[in-house]
Amino acid sequence: TLELPSLVKLGVARLRSVRGATSPPTGRRRLARNIQESDNSRLIDTANAPIFGIDRDGRVDVWNQCAARLTGFGGEEVAGKRLVEEYITDDYKARVQEVFTKALAGEETANFEFPLVT
Repeated sequence: TLELPSLVKLGVARLRSVRGATSPPTGRRRLARNIQESDNSRLIDTANAPIFGIDRDGRVDVWNQCAARLTGFGGEEVAGKRLVEEYITDDYKARVQEVFTKALAGEETANFEFPLVT
């Protein structure tokens, strides 16, 4: 059964792009990239707004602490699950999928709000 949904405001729908086939960074570049990714991960995880990410298949790969508090689902619990099919209320599934599909094509959608199942 669905409980009252949490409302999540997606300021701009942006999905991670798949990295192209490039040679892997070495030495200092790898270290700098690892430090930057670690700082970004910490910032995302501790943000005061719900932040989540999905891969190209729509599976959750980022779920910060605020998203966990609002929904009651921890990051480990949602990791790898399909966001739209499992965590978006039925009346919003088509629209949310449309926004994500456009984001993958490089189109942004500003100020889009939708409920998550809690």
